[in-house]
Amino acid sequence: FMPLFGTNNATISIIAYNYGARKPERMTKTLRLALVTGLCFMLFGLTVFQLVPEALLGLFNPSDEFLRMGIKALRIVSIHFPIAAVGIMLGASFQALGNGIYSTIVSLCRQLVVLLPVAYLLSLTGDVNSVWWSFPIAELFSLALCLFSLFYVRSSMAALAELRLTLEEQADAGQTDEAQATIARMLNEIQAHGCWLEVLAPHDDLHEMRMQLTEAGTCLS
Repeated sequence: FMPLFGTNNATISIIAYNYGARKPERMTKTLRLALVTGLCFMLFGLTVFQLVPEALLGLFNPSDEFLRMGIKALRIVSIHFPIAAVGIMLGASFQALGNGIYSTIVSLCRQLVVLLPVAYLLSLTGDVNSVWWSFPIAELFSLALCLFSLFYVRSSMAALAELRLTLEEQADAGQTDEAQATIARMLNEIQAHGCWLEVLAPHDDLHEMRMQLTEAGTCLS
């Protein structure tokens, strides 16, 4: 995980710099490159853990019982490596946009909120090897949360962008009443989804949009 987190830290800096420079194409390119790099690192780790777990455990001079249990554990736990790569890299984009709380939520789900209850439930089966499956399960849950959040924000911001284009067309055509109705719809959209958008979307963009809509509504009225 050390190369992965190193890539994560570099990605945050590069995306944040290009966000400030208003260069979304570079932000997207950086995130894609980070995802590919992270996946390569973790797929390599997965391959090593699956093929030669004995060599890794052999560094600790294990007993036969320790080796038997350790091989099973490494092979199960390593399944979540590629999933973790995607989740961590996607979380870097939110940190870069000034929304570190999102990464905190995902990390808590991955390492505490989901992992510990699932591990406890699996321990009730009486099979110690079953407990190791809590790592892939927690990682899948965290990735699902990450993807849901990205889809939610993307669809909400796309709806606002479409309404903004409609507003510009109505303003150019002199349709004052229709433009005021569109402004009201946009403000309602932001208000309805504000709690999520404030956490997951760039705060400055939402604040600027609110200010612009308020000023436009004042001018039209």
